[in-house]
Amino acid sequence: MAKDNLAGNRPGIDHEIEFWKGFVESERFKTNWLSSPNPEMALYPELQKAIAEKLPGPVLDLGCGVISYMRGSVRPLYQCDLLAHYYGQFFDYQAHGEEKPQAIAGESLLEAFGAGFFSLINISNALDHCQDPALVMDQAEACLIPGGTLIVHGFENEASFENWNGLHQWNLSVGGKELYLSDKDGLKHIWTAAETWMRQIYAGKIWIGAKFVK
Repeated sequence: MAKDNLAGNRPGIDHEIEFWKGFVESERFKTNWLSSPNPEMALYPELQKAIAEKLPGPVLDLGCGVISYMRGSVRPLYQCDLLAHYYGQFFDYQAHGEEKPQAIAGESLLEAFGAGFFSLINISNALDHCQDPALVMDQAEACLIPGGTLIVHGFENEASFENWNGLHQWNLSVGGKELYLSDKDGLKHIWTAAETWMRQIYAGKIWIGAKFVK
């Protein structure tokens, strides 16, 4: 598919690209992410459970980065990342035998795939990087088959942690069965989930998540 034009010249894109340039050279990427399946999947028990329980149909990893950490854990898998057309500049997909993600924004999922296409959608540490997270959530829900599952997870209040720099313009947090979206001006949206979770998986940062069933 053609690259999505929502990337444009958004502030923070250069920073995000530099992050991935460094990450693909890290031992963690070479040892874990290039493995299929990735041993780091053990960090996400709720996602593993959703994979085990998923209905027949394709799976989407939205905002997957250079390659999806879900590779080898579920099939068929679609990998999408708005910045995908940049990644080939520093990661040799052919040499590693990997498929390049499609450069599709979450705000354009319905146009790209149509309604009722996926049985499971995973958005990992990416919803809060989007221009319009509420629209992304609407699009993801529309693209799920009836009974399909959406998993949203990432670092709690990462925009505050990053001092509202670059792509970090939204905070995500959970409480009870609610997923909260906030910006600098305060609360913008609340979604009621089937379940939520939070745990410390990295020093000083809390990983939160929410599961939605259509």
